[in-house]
Amino acid sequence: MQSLCASRAVGVASRPSVAAQSPRPVVLCRSTQPNIDTLPPPPPPPPPPPPPPRPPTATPWYKPSRRDFIVAGLGSIIGGGAMYVYDTFLIDDLVDELEEAEDDLDLAEEYVSRIANVPTMADLQKDDGAPPAGAK
Repeated sequence: MQSLCASRAVGVASRPSVAAQSPRPVVLCRSTQPNIDTLPPPPPPPPPPPPPPRPPTATPWYKPSRRDFIVAGLGSIIGGGAMYVYDTFLIDDLVDELEEAEDDLDLAEEYVSRIANVPTMADLQKDDGAPPAGAK
């Protein structure tokens, strides 16, 4: 059985009877053959240096507590209720007043146009179906 490792023939002085017969090969790798001397493997390379430490993470300037979350939730509920009341009672009343004011303005415009004998938009739309004055 031959080894695939590099080897060279060397005389062994520790056993003179064997050295006289033939030089024994010295194998530069581990071998399972009992008649071949092996050199110890070279020491493993040193491990790579550890990676540099991570930079410290930026901590928030304020860490909310449980109390802060409770207060924020209650504030959201109270604020939502206030907006509902504001929208339901105040905004709806203002919209109703605005619509009444627009109706009053339309009535006033119609009254002024009747006095001045100026046609209103409704009068102009009624006349759209009629042929123009110069057309036959």
